[in-house]
Amino acid sequence: MNAPSRTRWKIACLLCGLAVVNYFQRVNISVAGDPIMKAFRLTQTQMGNVFSAFVLGYTLFQIPGGMLADRFGPRQVLGWAALSWGLFTFLTGAAGKISLLTGVSILNALIVLRFLFGLCEGPMFPASARAVANWFPLTERARANGLAITGVSVGSFLMPPLVSWMVLKLSWESSFFLSAAFSILIARAWFLCARDLPAQHWAVNALELKTIQKGMSRDIHPGSGSSSLLLSLRSGNLWRLVASYTLSGYVSYVFIFWFYLYLVQVRKFGQAESAWLTTVPWILAAFTTMVGGYLSDRLIMTRLGMDWGRRIVPMACQIGAAVFLTIGARVENGYVAAAVLSICTGLILGVEGPYWATANQISDKNVGFTGGLLNTGSNLGGVLSPTLTPFLAEHYGWVRALDFTGLVALGAALLWLSVSPSKK
Repeated sequence: MNAPSRTRWKIACLLCGLAVVNYFQRVNISVAGDPIMKAFRLTQTQMGNVFSAFVLGYTLFQIPGGMLADRFGPRQVLGWAALSWGLFTFLTGAAGKISLLTGVSILNALIVLRFLFGLCEGPMFPASARAVANWFPLTERARANGLAITGVSVGSFLMPPLVSWMVLKLSWESSFFLSAAFSILIARAWFLCARDLPAQHWAVNALELKTIQKGMSRDIHPGSGSSSLLLSLRSGNLWRLVASYTLSGYVSYVFIFWFYLYLVQVRKFGQAESAWLTTVPWILAAFTTMVGGYLSDRLIMTRLGMDWGRRIVPMACQIGAAVFLTIGARVENGYVAAAVLSICTGLILGVEGPYWATANQISDKNVGFTGGLLNTGSNLGGVLSPTLTPFLAEHYGWVRALDFTGLVALGAALLWLSVSPSKK
């Protein structure tokens, strides 16, 4: 064998596939939100509570999901998690019938189902971070994490036109039933093709294994004790990274849950047109997530070193997002506003690779736990964002609501000045 195999990148592609299905199921309620609100006479605030119920459940199981991946490995955790996504997605599509059979109000039924669905989706990215740490050297981790998280964007830009078409031609329920089937398919592919460690995989040759192990941190392997967890929790460096990602999560969830409805209800686009416009930011984000990870890995090998090499990409993206938010909120033309806000979405998703690679580097042995803590922060911002954004819009207008979101993005960028990826 003269060349190393590249099985690790196939694992990253599978992680991307899991994220595609994850986001297909997660965000379809946003596109189906308008007909759901009309069918069950729900207000914007009530629908915001349904959105927040998912994020709350998702947030609560981030750390336990990451710890499970550290303990049992990402193969089992991600495989069984994907099967459970399918179950609760299917039940969400049947929420009306469940409400009739149980006597529970449709609002409470949707809140409970989305909360349980959120719990099941919680392990996705902490376990993915565990898999990346097991399979990739330090100098490839921003790219690998970026590729995995690109699935967020791919799922998001594939889903709106598909779900919109299904809602118009069939019913909103059909979108949930279809995405449930995708979950079963990706779970089977993951169980068949993935392994927890490179040495366990039949397709990894000796040269690839050597490449991976040579670039590994000595501390990323599982099996750490409680003392290592306590050291992680006492790290100010880690908490500053989490605080920054929390603010970044607030911004990203504005676009995940409200961009489509903003186009329909504020910019007065039709449902089908809004669905196609909603794909644009996610197409951009698929590109920027990959490029952000690639640039971050390249920059740490220059004179900038580890700290500034990891900082530059997220800071530039977040400052840029704040600027474009301010502009997009004030543009009169609806199409120009949609384009400007799409650029903002692309920028705010371009930070993912550096964040997760930095969490890998400073995590000691508890990569899943640290990834869970990081994503808990992001989704605490996400719990607040779907509810606070329409509240601010209702009382102060959408311009002020988006201005506030821009200030949050600036705060996320400034916190990077105090984060040192080179320090554990």
